[in-house]
Amino acid sequence: MMGALVNGRRGGRSPSLLMAALIACVLLLGFNYWVSNSRNVELQAKLLELEERVRQAAAEKEREQLGRNEVEEQLRQQTEQLSRIENTHQRQQQSAQSMWKQEKVLPYGASHTKKQ
Repeated sequence: MMGALVNGRRGGRSPSLLMAALIACVLLLGFNYWVSNSRNVELQAKLLELEERVRQAAAEKEREQLGRNEVEEQLRQQTEQLSRIENTHQRQQQSAQSMWKQEKVLPYGASHTKKQ
C-alpha cells in the first residue's frame, strides 16, 4: 500500500503544473485586488465629493431658511404696523364723524333756541 502512495505521482511534471496553476491564481487574485482597490479609491473620491455637495446644500438651505425667517418677521411687523395704522385711522374717522354730528346738531339747536 505504501508503494501505491509513492508511485501515485506521475513523473516530475505534476508539481510544476500545480505550481503554474498556483502562480496563475495568485496573479489573478493580485490583478483582481488591484482593480478592486482602484475602483474603491474612485468611489471614495466620489463619496467625498458628494458629501461636500450635501454639506454645501445644507448650508445653503440653512441660509435660505434664515433669510425666509427674517422676511417673515419683517412681514409680521409690517402687518402689525398696518393694523395699528388702520385702527388709528378708524378711530380718527369715528372721532371726526362724531364731531361733525355734534357740530351739525349744536348749530341747529343754538339757532333754534335763539328764535324762540
